Amino acid sequence: MEGNRPLFPLLAPFHVRNTTTMKTTHKQKHSTKERTARMKTTRKQALLAAALAAALLCTLALANAEAQNAPKMKMTTDIPPSITTPDTVVTRLGTPKFSDGLPDKATVEKVYDNLDFMRGVEAFLNAMPGASLVAMREGLREWA
Repeated sequence: MEGNRPLFPLLAPFHVRNTTTMKTTHKQKHSTKERTARMKTTRKQALLAAALAAALLCTLALANAEAQNAPKMKMTTDIPPSITTPDTVVTRLGTPKFSDGLPDKATVEKVYDNLDFMRGVEAFLNAMPGASLVAMREGLREWA
């Protein structure tokens, strides 16, 4: 940005002006007619910028809608069902539910509860040899 000029002229009403250059003396004051004309120009630029932004958003929305409803092409490869995630799966924990391959909240909680239980069982089984050795030492002390 050079001096007080905006980088994009259409967005001139939105740029931050340098307040030191905006101070005027009695000799530099503009007439009311000039200020009104300048304000009308600024409003026109703001409306033009808003209209361009709205047109861009509408164009992007239409392009997205067309992409979702794209026709099936001749060379399109189907996704084999063997690699997709079904909506429901029967397991020993119950029937978890999926939506687009993502589990619902109840399924996530059930899986984490099962992981906590499995970790508890693993900790118990890993501590079993140590407990067995302590019992064996005590038995040897009593016997000897």
